[in-house]
Amino acid sequence: MVPMKQYHCMGSHTTVLKYDGSQWQSLTSNESGYMLNSVWTSGENIYAAGDKYLALENGQWQERSDTYAPFYSIWGTVETEDAGYTNTYLYATSDSMIVKQRIGDNSFTPESLALHNTFQSIFGIDNVIYAVGDDEIMLKDKGQWTEIETSAQQEGDRYFGLWASAQNDILLCGIHGTIINMVDSEWKRMQTGTQNKLFDIWGRSEKDVYAVGESGTILRARPRNVVVNHPPNKPVAVTPVHESTLKESFDTVALESGSFSDPDGDQHYKSIWRVRRADQDYYRPGYAESFNTEIKNASTAEMTHHTINDLMSGMKYYWQVGYMDDSDGQSGISWSDEHSFKIGNETTDENPPTVLPGEKIEDYRMISFPYWMKDPNILSTIQLDTINTETNKIGTYLPSRGGYIEGNSLQIEPGRAYWFLSREGLDLDVTGVPVNMSETIEVPLWYNVSTGNGWNMIGAPNNKTYLWASISIIVYDDLGNIAAGPYNVLSKEAGQYIDSRLWEWEEGGYEDNEEEIRPYEGYWVKAKALHVSLQFPVDGFANNAIKNKSFVRWLKELVNWVTPSSLQATSDTPPMPMGLSRGAEVSEDKCFIGVLEIK
Repeated sequence: MVPMKQYHCMGSHTTVLKYDGSQWQSLTSNESGYMLNSVWTSGENIYAAGDKYLALENGQWQERSDTYAPFYSIWGTVETEDAGYTNTYLYATSDSMIVKQRIGDNSFTPESLALHNTFQSIFGIDNVIYAVGDDEIMLKDKGQWTEIETSAQQEGDRYFGLWASAQNDILLCGIHGTIINMVDSEWKRMQTGTQNKLFDIWGRSEKDVYAVGESGTILRARPRNVVVNHPPNKPVAVTPVHESTLKESFDTVALESGSFSDPDGDQHYKSIWRVRRADQDYYRPGYAESFNTEIKNASTAEMTHHTINDLMSGMKYYWQVGYMDDSDGQSGISWSDEHSFKIGNETTDENPPTVLPGEKIEDYRMISFPYWMKDPNILSTIQLDTINTETNKIGTYLPSRGGYIEGNSLQIEPGRAYWFLSREGLDLDVTGVPVNMSETIEVPLWYNVSTGNGWNMIGAPNNKTYLWASISIIVYDDLGNIAAGPYNVLSKEAGQYIDSRLWEWEEGGYEDNEEEIRPYEGYWVKAKALHVSLQFPVDGFANNAIKNKSFVRWLKELVNWVTPSSLQATSDTPPMPMGLSRGAEVSEDKCFIGVLEIK
């Protein structure tokens, strides 16, 4: 006889339900009306997390808000402290972070690990904690967080649910009906028979597991008895060679991949070819049909060759090929690495910007590059074998880490700006394909959901001067579909997605009244949301658009007058250059570069 167990579930309207083996009982009222996403129990105590954090302790509910809410998942475990004492800790996932709280304390504190995604689920066995989010899997064992790599993981995987029956037996579920099982460090991808998103997974034992998903999907599986099919081996992108340049006369390009192979001996079922512009994502409206093509049951030649058209000069493209095997089409897709090529004639700018020798704060210079560089690595541009950080400071800002990307691996992209400061000066080599000026070019903006940091260093993406008042923003959802816009950057509608000011560095400080974006120069803008891109229009050049700057200033004043105060520009200013903090003063005799070594 199976012993009776109690089960709990939660949902909207602050609902927590308890099942005692025969009936469900509501444990909370629906007066507050906010969402609860996850629940964990310890004896008679219950902890629920969502828009807020609820705790049922000693028979009494306590409603607690927290700085890091909303929470997506919660789990608890008993941990042994250094002195041998034990305490129960709660772990919860929030935007781009995992937080921890000892039961009895009043608030959560972030775990010290760098995350790039929002983690949807967390689960533990004994003192081992697992967490998943988008395409990342994290493990905490013996006090240390590490990222787990899995051979069963495929391009495009996003995980929503996690459950484990033992430390060496875990299950993940996610997009496209994905369920992945790890047993004794061996990862296997399971056949589920559905392409629906699976939001959560849970089991009564390792032999009886349930997964639930969209459109009422409920799956039940016994992992040990499932016949597992492995995906095909990773395809190889052959031609065009990565970062190659094709002359502007090429309006069609032939893509070629390596031969198909499969670890289970399955045959080829489908090849999927996808192509994108470098300034946009895959599957955008307006792409040619050849940019997203599936070829089933193909001959050997069709399997590994595909021709794309509707290409434009002055543009860079990325492409991938994916393979599926013939196991009922359920193997999942194995994707190649992403390769790129440029269309156009390579040229070298004979008058590139020069980085003059400097050591003071006011000598910092923001520079952008209106080229698809022949070699986008920074070392090619500065013509050095390595960056000596005692004499050179070069980098761009990344809000997800709240700091700068520096070093020899830095990549140059059009529309992005970079700090330069050099004790001895630098001569820059700008060789590549000039960016197209007859099409609208997008510059994606980065944003950190957990901190609200949306500062971006930008520049003109091509060799034209734009009026800031002619630029628009467009907003996409998680799948790349248009969610809002385009809106002019100075419009009321754009105010919830971007700060309307354009900032420029002038003599050691920032000015926010700039009205033009000029080639090779750098500026700051601040995004207020994810997936926001600037659009630089064909007719937005300063010599074609509104030339009367007093009109632009009048337009700014009008927008501020009709825009709610909650959407107007805030008082904060862009981050200072590398190694400086706010409040740094310009000093004629202060040489600071010598003390800015990377620690």
